Amino acid sequence: MTRRLDPDRTIEEWLIEGPNQLPDHVLGAIVDRLDQTMQRRPGWLPRRHDTNRMLLSMGGLAAAVAVAVIGGAFFLGLGTGRPGVGGPPSPSASPSPTAMPSPSPTPGPTSIVLWDGRDRTPVITVTTPPGWVNHGEGVLTRNIDTNTKGQAAKNWDGAALIAPFYKQLLIPGDPCRWRATMPKAPATTVDAVVEALVGQASRAASAPVGVTVDGHSGKSITLHVPKDIQYTDLGESVFFPTCETGADKPTEGLFCTLSEADPNQCSRWHQGPGQIDEVWVLDVDGKVMVIDGMYSPDTPAEHVAELRAVMQSMKFGGP
Repeated sequence: MTRRLDPDRTIEEWLIEGPNQLPDHVLGAIVDRLDQTMQRRPGWLPRRHDTNRMLLSMGGLAAAVAVAVIGGAFFLGLGTGRPGVGGPPSPSASPSPTAMPSPSPTPGPTSIVLWDGRDRTPVITVTTPPGWVNHGEGVLTRNIDTNTKGQAAKNWDGAALIAPFYKQLLIPGDPCRWRATMPKAPATTVDAVVEALVGQASRAASAPVGVTVDGHSGKSITLHVPKDIQYTDLGESVFFPTCETGADKPTEGLFCTLSEADPNQCSRWHQGPGQIDEVWVLDVDGKVMVIDGMYSPDTPAEHVAELRAVMQSMKFGGP
């Protein structure tokens, strides 16, 4: 039977024994683990009706990155007295006992692809400051980690950007009774979408404000999930037992903002009482797009400011 390789144990043994570099098979295992972790999709953020659950712990990502960073430091010989990869140490080299490696510069803002332009929708790129994690599929998060059951519903302090919703936008009159109040005709203009959102029951909607992003005009509106709404914590997700269920989720009550085309399935539902959503509705070359920036009352103000800056940085292009 082939023994399963444990890269963590092997790295520990390597540090004790002191070879000049990691064996090839260990390096390969680290790269494989990092690649698999980075491709993992978050489960809880609402993208479409078949992928909308609560985010599991980001611990696996942190561990994989830590392994890669530590390994990279030893490959380069930083602060270890070991040479970097490429040859033996010079005979005349003598390490200074007081020498300290220079701190690495903090990464600056980075442009990433938020949405890949599927279904003939323009590619969306955004500029993100350090600390934001791109999950693909139009999901970007900051400081979201639900190691503790119920954290996302009770006291999570993160932020997320979810984009875009753009198909036939059906806006229910009541997010809790969303199937019973779903309109038959979709909202097809910025004003129609915003008017429907303002009219939703229990959302405590703000007054619409005009916005312009990358030359495309629209309106923004802030919506709330009631703080006193009854919810049930499943550990990996939260549902609202007093609200209607979806055809694809017959046992989970959903607090639903909108559906894309299918009135029996919710496309954007919410994660806990008190949640705040800054919704930007834009006309992008004749196509109405809904961009959702979400956070909780416990999210630090600086993270909310970052979220708004990321939303304002959106660029639309591509086929």
